[in-house]
Amino acid sequence: MLRALRRFFRAIAAVLTGRIDRAADDVSTNPDAVRAEYTSIISEKKQRLQIAMDAVAQIMALRKQAETRSERLTADLQQKRKLMEGAAAMAKKRVAVLRGQGVTPELIAKDPEVVKCQSAYADFKSTAEALESELANLEDQSKQYTTAINNHKVQLEALQRQISEIERESHEAVADVISGVERKRAADLLARISTDPSSERLQHMRDIRAKVTSKAEISEALAGTDTAAQEAEFLDYARNNVADSEFAQLVGLGEQKSDAAQQQPQQQVPDQKVKLPEE
Repeated sequence: MLRALRRFFRAIAAVLTGRIDRAADDVSTNPDAVRAEYTSIISEKKQRLQIAMDAVAQIMALRKQAETRSERLTADLQQKRKLMEGAAAMAKKRVAVLRGQGVTPELIAKDPEVVKCQSAYADFKSTAEALESELANLEDQSKQYTTAINNHKVQLEALQRQISEIERESHEAVADVISGVERKRAADLLARISTDPSSERLQHMRDIRAKVTSKAEISEALAGTDTAAQEAEFLDYARNNVADSEFAQLVGLGEQKSDAAQQQPQQQVPDQKVKLPEE
């Protein structure tokens, strides 16, 4: 029971889906519907283009921030290097003075000013190394941003070309649909003309006429009408021929027969039409 119900509902769903698909196809053949669908597609493409452009703008902003920070760190690094040079120069000058006084190297290394310069130099160097490492990271990030921007620019250009092609295609598609609809309408008209009911009715009347004529001919043949007509024709011909012969006998143009011949039984001799003497 449950399986039968499932099959029943699946069949209904299939029918409804088929009707919806056919309805969608019918709508899709409407020029206004085609134009609206292409407009929707182009709008979606433009939204994607705008999103991609915003993403590229954000990446460019990150690269600009990295470049700005890199410039600031580069200036700091240069300053630290100068401080390192200054601390080293001060320490060198102090060592020279102490050597001139004959102080031993061990005591020079413990001199407060020398230690101070050495400590400052070490701090500046440590800071400079950290700046150099951060600058290297920023440089790598900047390169990655540049690569991403270039790749996205290529995609943006391709998407822009695609939108332009779709816009051109939309005009062609609408024109093709309109042309197709008109061609189908003309073909349907021609089809209706070629299958005009009046042509069938005319042919039907011709068939009836031929059938009636044929039946009449068959009826005449079966009833002996043709034989009677032929006999009537023969009798009419014989009547005219006998009348002509009698007239010739009356006016003395017929052949004279002897008494003996006249007394003999008459034999059926074909009548001969006597020609009148020429003047």
